[in-house]
Amino acid sequence: MSIPFERSVTITRSGVGAYDDDGVWAPAVDTTVVIMATIQPDVGRSKLGVENTYPDSGSDTSGVIAIYSASQIIAADEALSVTGDRFTYDNELYEVTKVNHYRDIIPHYKGFAMVVGSNEP
Repeated sequence: MSIPFERSVTITRSGVGAYDDDGVWAPAVDTTVVIMATIQPDVGRSKLGVENTYPDSGSDTSGVIAIYSASQIIAADEALSVTGDRFTYDNELYEVTKVNHYRDIIPHYKGFAMVVGSNEP
């Protein structure tokens, strides 16, 4: 499936550390994944309940974007100590905080990401 305005997006996907059979901690290893995706501003979409996924932001959705892709997108999960997929867009570092997976008609993922840092020196 092709999503309009797709472009190549490089995602850093964090792994989850674990103990091996000898009880020795093996730290998480980050991987890089390149997906085709469309990134759009998330202006005026706070009525979707998305603001609840952004700590200390209330209904302010500035610094929030939507990312659409046929490829899997992984959201942050604090309870499981999972860092969401991270990517750079417009010189800002974003982390995916919520994902909706649509399976009917046009299967795709719709993720919401917020700014977590800047890539400018």
